[in-house]
Amino acid sequence: MEVVISLLIITIIFISFFGMFVQSKKANNNAESISDATYLAQTEMEIVYKLSTEKSLSSFTTSSLSIPGYTLKNNKTIKTCDATNRLDTTEYSSEIIFEKPLTDNKKSVVTIRPLCDFPDSTTILINIIDQNNTIKATVENVYVWKKD
Repeated sequence: MEVVISLLIITIIFISFFGMFVQSKKANNNAESISDATYLAQTEMEIVYKLSTEKSLSSFTTSSLSIPGYTLKNNKTIKTCDATNRLDTTEYSSEIIFEKPLTDNKKSVVTIRPLCDFPDSTTILINIIDQNNTIKATVENVYVWKKD
């Protein structure tokens, strides 16, 4: 009888720990997914940074500048700022959006928006999106582009 009660107590303890192990595994998988997506976003940001050191911002307005491996998704050309140093807000501050498929059913979306307060500068927003259209990681930076 005592052996059966001992086994019952040990079984209850193992079952309670088993739930914690399962939850821990799920949390680790989620953290790994976010970490991998953040690394991908940072890698893509480095590609855009290299482009900003080689091309001028006016290249976006004078030709269809591309980012290697990316497809142009939204071609609102980057416009110059007006006399009050502002963009025309009726067009939701002009932006260019590029998209690139990545591994593991993810995609990278790069959004480039001009900053009127600083000449030749833009905000760069990179989102890593999974197959469910869920943003897994976001990296944002401001770059000053090469002068003409």
